[in-house]
Amino acid sequence: DSLSYSFTEVLHEGSGLVSPAPVPYSSDYSATSPFPGPTIDPSYDQVTIDPATGQMEYDLPPGLQGRWNTVTAVEAWRCGQLVSRNVLDMVMTVVSCAGPNDIPQITGPTWVSPQAGEGYAVTVMAGEVVNFTIEGADLDMNGVDPQLIEFVASGPQFGAYFTDADSGCANPPCATLSGIVPPIQAQGPLSTTFNWQTDCSHVKHDDVCIPNSSTYNFQFRYRDNFCPGQGTNFVNVAVTVLAEPMMESPGPRCISIAEDSSVTLTWEPIAESQILATFTEHVILHSTSANGTFVEVGALNVADTGAFVHAMDNAVVPPSVSGANFYQIRTRSGCNGEVLALETATVSTIHLSVQSLGSVANLSWTAVDQPALPTSASAYDVYRKILNGEWILIASVSGLSYVDDTMIDGGLVHYRVELSDELPCTSVSNIVEGSFNIGVRDGATGPNVTVSPNPSKGSFLVSIGAQTTVTGWEMIDLSGKVMRSDRGLAVTDRLTLETGLLPGAYLLRLMTDDGVAVRRIVIL
Repeated sequence: DSLSYSFTEVLHEGSGLVSPAPVPYSSDYSATSPFPGPTIDPSYDQVTIDPATGQMEYDLPPGLQGRWNTVTAVEAWRCGQLVSRNVLDMVMTVVSCAGPNDIPQITGPTWVSPQAGEGYAVTVMAGEVVNFTIEGADLDMNGVDPQLIEFVASGPQFGAYFTDADSGCANPPCATLSGIVPPIQAQGPLSTTFNWQTDCSHVKHDDVCIPNSSTYNFQFRYRDNFCPGQGTNFVNVAVTVLAEPMMESPGPRCISIAEDSSVTLTWEPIAESQILATFTEHVILHSTSANGTFVEVGALNVADTGAFVHAMDNAVVPPSVSGANFYQIRTRSGCNGEVLALETATVSTIHLSVQSLGSVANLSWTAVDQPALPTSASAYDVYRKILNGEWILIASVSGLSYVDDTMIDGGLVHYRVELSDELPCTSVSNIVEGSFNIGVRDGATGPNVTVSPNPSKGSFLVSIGAQTTVTGWEMIDLSGKVMRSDRGLAVTDRLTLETGLLPGAYLLRLMTDDGVAVRRIVIL
């Protein structure tokens, strides 16, 4: 969306091979001083280059002749990123001549539209016409006749032959010239009229950078045919085209999974005072990966709505039931109501998983957003429901996991996780089941096995009923990993365990001839 110009080193020589280092300059010359300059004589001019237009200015010392080489780099930038770099070598030859040579004089631009236009840069709304007149003249004489002036113009938005508004440019409608049409060489003055009908297509948009404007540069060059060097004058006219105003995308606030696995996305509705006439719709995009390809699963053409349901019968793709679902909201508005604003946030469903281990449930879940939305609560609420009972809040945690070790009896238990928001609304996870059938038959080892002291510093005494024999044991951490074990026992009274484990909570699994008993132990 922009170009920058600068002097650079000579990097090529011979048959086009790249040198391992820049080609050295003669004494008193350099990449930024390729013409005779102050290092040779303090009265000599220092050449300059305009970084925005590439125009070089240099006042040739009287009586000087020779040939000099300049190297200019042109860099193309898009959304603040460098996308290409081209290098151009140019030779300037100066021959001996009897008198001085003044450069052609440029008058204008004289603005017709916009009427308030002045100088060499204007800003217009997409849809406006840009019209001005510009003129170049050289009153120096070449003997008894006025000098000839060569007039050329350039710019990616000029139409074919500078006269076709419908083709030849990067993006029609194209700019045209009338009156004097380049390239032409004639005695001055040479006057031309610029005309360009702008529209929304002249404001570039993409998913990386969505600017509100695009700037186009048009160059006009006048050069005479006199010595000691052809006098050249160059102007750049910059036209900035503004897009129609865009609405920002609303920020998602809550995301909830229903019992049928459909997902409801909630956001704060747009206030009536902020709804623009260019609004078309809110687009909902979905992916199963935070960095994955997002596809449109629905759109709402009411600006002040605040919710969307991603149903299981969605015609594009249903929500995933095996993992997290990620969503973005993007508002379509602006020029012709067709421009998608960038998303403000990517949010995820709270995908809850459970690992059941004896009387312990290891719960883990995905975050709604990372970092957390500024309006979200600081803690996730963990709920539990036993059989046909009611949902009970059992914990509020700031992380993304929780260990429920409060279950004693076996059975099927349900869990869900919630996160509230200031809107107000609440994000709700999927519901998971944890089975706590610890493998003990009724009346078997439950009352016949005790562990003491508990907690302890690592040494435990297991008391065993007279009618039960322990045949082996395992010490298991809360991730399910077996840390210690011993099998082939035949203990019917007492068993002393020296664990040698780090402090924490563990499960002691005792295999007996009458079933399996699991006890939770804590090492201090």
